[in-house]
Amino acid sequence: GGWGVGGVGGIVMFDTTDGEKWLRTALEGASVQSVSAMSHQGFIKNKAMTREAMAKLLCEACEIVDGHYLKRVREMNMLMLNLEQTSDESIEMLEKENEKLKSDLIQYQKDVVDLQRELLAAKDQQLSDLKASVVASVEDTVKAEFKSYSSVVQQPCETKIQNQTTLKS
Repeated sequence: GGWGVGGVGGIVMFDTTDGEKWLRTALEGASVQSVSAMSHQGFIKNKAMTREAMAKLLCEACEIVDGHYLKRVREMNMLMLNLEQTSDESIEMLEKENEKLKSDLIQYQKDVVDLQRELLAAKDQQLSDLKASVVASVEDTVKAEFKSYSSVVQQPCETKIQNQTTLKS
C-alpha cells in the first residue's frame, strides 16, 4: 500500500488504489462520508487536521493529479503519434498502390493496342486469303466455261448445217 513512485523518466504515477486511499483520508480529514458533502469548513473544524497534515494532503493530491494527468497526456501523445504514423504510412501505401495501378493500366492499354494490331493483321491476312480464293475460283470458272465454249465452237459446221436443213423441211 501507500504512495508509489514509478513510471518513466521519474514521473510519479499512482494507481487507483492510491487515489482511493487519499480520498478516504481526505473525507476523514473533512469529517464527511462523501465528496459532495466535503467543504473547506470541515477541514478547519477538524482539530486533527493540522497545517502540516493539510499541506501533506494537498501535496499528495497534486502528485496523484499530476501523475494521472501526465500519464493521460503521454497516452494521448502516443495515440496521436501512432495515428500520424499510421496516416502517413497509409497515405504512402495508397500512393504506391495508386502508382502501381497506373503502371498496370498503361501496360494493359499497351497490351490492348498490341492485340488490336494482331487482330488487324489477322483480318488483313483473311481478306488477302479470301481475295486470292475468289480470284482462283473465278479463274477456274472462266477456264471451265471457256473450255466448254471451245468444245462447242470446235465441232464441225456440217452438223449445224444439217440441223438447219432439217429444221426447214
